[in-house]
Order: sequence, then C-alpha cells, then structure tokens
Amino acid sequence: MNSRPNIVKLRNLVKKHEDVFIVFEYMESDLLKLMKEGEGKNISEDEVRNLCFQVFQGLHYRHQQGYFHRDLKPSNLLVSKGVIKIGDLGMVKEIDSNLPCTDNVTTRWYRGPEVLLFSEIYGPEVDKWAMGAIMFEMLSFGILFPGKSSADQIYKICQLIGSPTKDSSPLGIQLASNLNWKLPQMGGVNLLAVMPSA
Repeated sequence: MNSRPNIVKLRNLVKKHEDVFIVFEYMESDLLKLMKEGEGKNISEDEVRNLCFQVFQGLHYRHQQGYFHRDLKPSNLLVSKGVIKIGDLGMVKEIDSNLPCTDNVTTRWYRGPEVLLFSEIYGPEVDKWAMGAIMFEMLSFGILFPGKSSADQIYKICQLIGSPTKDSSPLGIQLASNLNWKLPQMGGVNLLAVMPSA
C-alpha cells in the first residue's frame, strides 16, 4: 500500500502500552506552507505542472488499488526537494465499500458538489475535484470557491461554472431537491475572467 513514490511512506508502527504511533517518512514542508512562503510570486507553470503530475500519479495508483483519499488539500500534500507526496491518509475509503460515504470530509473549499449536497455515494472523482481547486490555488494564490457554508460553496460553484441542469447533472438536481435547496440559476463565467493568465 505504500510502495508508490507519490504517497508518503509508512516507516514504522510503534505500540506503547495502549497507544499506537504511526511513523511516516520525513518531508520538509507541505504545499500550503510552500504557497504561503511564496505569496506574491506565483509558482511557475512548470513547477505547478510537475507537482500536479506527481500528485495525479499518486492518485491514479491509489484509485487503481481501489481507494480514494477524500481529504486532499494543500496541507495534506507534503513537499521535499521538488517531490510532492500525498499524506494524511486518515480519511481514505475503499471505492467498492458498501458503507455510505460521509459529508464530513476535506476542507469545504476542496469538497466536490456531491459531498456538499450530502450524497452518501461518491468516489474518486472527489479527489480530482479537489486537485482542480488546488491547481487553481497554486497558479493564482487565490481560493477558487471560498464558501462560508455548504450552501454558499454550492452558490460559488454555480456562479463560476454555471448551474446544473436535469440533463447535465440529474443527481445534483435530485440531491439539492432532497435538501429542499433551490439551486441558483446562473450561466457561469469564462475562465479568463477568473484567471486572466490562463
């Protein structure tokens, strides 16, 4: 489970009395700290491309093994000497598990719409959604969807990419209806309006 280079490696398990300590490999920093240190000067597109490629390699491997992370955010992406690894595996879930998924995963800004709409069924796509938000943040040093609540987060998503329709996302419409939420009717905006350098 830990043989992939873009997933933090488990080094040891230590049991002392009733406590168990999990020891992972040492990484110098995390992506959040790296972005804060460089605030005001963007990470180059080449660096973003390289780091994201590494994360997607780790995610692909994990998804192929039948698991998804569910808690991707900059502070859970560990960085050392140009290498980035997926860390904090505490929310990992088996893709084919029969247990319902929970909505209490990842930081709100990185949650996929299905999680925000309290779906009990979702999968690896939530990791990909989170990585899209993280890539935007790496390139712009801004939060893509800075919602203050789940409803506000959904509003901000609709504002940027447009409201779902019965044709484009019947599940999204159904989940919102189950919550008695009326989704805002918006057309979305051009990516250049949000990120002029794209």
